[in-house]
Amino acid sequence: SEIRAGRGFIRGRYQVSAAGVFAHIQILNPAGSAITVIIRDLVVALGNADTVEIRTHNTALTTLVGAGANLLAGGAAGVGVVRAENNAVPQGTLVGEFNVPANTPTRLVPDWWFELGAGEGVLFVPVTANVNMGGVFHWREV
Repeated sequence: SEIRAGRGFIRGRYQVSAAGVFAHIQILNPAGSAITVIIRDLVVALGNADTVEIRTHNTALTTLVGAGANLLAGGAAGVGVVRAENNAVPQGTLVGEFNVPANTPTRLVPDWWFELGAGEGVLFVPVTANVNMGGVFHWREV
């Protein structure tokens, strides 16, 4: 019903890391937004077996990947955006850690997870530097 109503969104990223830096991928509900982003799902895959940290982080990462693609074909783009960056230290405040096998897409969170108001974000980052990472967020906007 959320997809048919034009409120279901998806956006992913493959973030290539480098020596001495940590790959980050974030979903952000931009400041000033009049909607609420409710994260439904997060799927992550790593180039090496590692632990992934989930962190809250309300500052926009440097690279705009894009707004959420509407799962209703032809529907308007989402207000929520996915952003990415590499950084010398993990950004944000730790919420939880999950072990992820190499090259295996892993669903990290249960159905319906964080609710993000305007200016709020969540990201994921491997605990080891120089680990390539891909991930996809699914969410709804209300």
